[in-house]
Order: sequence, then structure tokens, then C-alpha cells
Amino acid sequence: EDVRTLYSTTNREDALKLLRKYQVEYIYVGELERHFYPQQGLQKFELMLGTDLELVYTNQAVQIYRVLPR
Repeated sequence: EDVRTLYSTTNREDALKLLRKYQVEYIYVGELERHFYPQQGLQKFELMLGTDLELVYTNQAVQIYRVLPR
């Protein structure tokens, strides 16, 4: 349930709480995630760049984000 919430929520604070709770270091967004989760939920990761996340890998199909330390 928490994974679904992380990828689906549009609320940055809710996402950050889950990332911290599980000590997530990387977030993977690929074809499967785009198929199962709403675009609005996935877009929040782009909005979190620079403050909460950094983009460590990207190509046409995949983005991998690293969670920045507090």
C-alpha cells in the first residue's frame, strides 16, 4: 500500500514521509510504473528535483532519482 501511495500521491510531503520511513535511496520510474500509476503522481518527482531528489539516470524510458540526504 505504501508503494502505491508513494507513486500515486501528488503530495510531496506524503511522499517524503514514506521515503524517510523506509530509508529509500533511489526511485525508479520506468514503463511498468507509468502503466500502473497516475501521471500526476509520477510528475511530483520532477517537482522534487533540487530540493529532495536528484536525477541520476535518464533515457527515453527510464528515470532514476536519488533521494537527497536531509
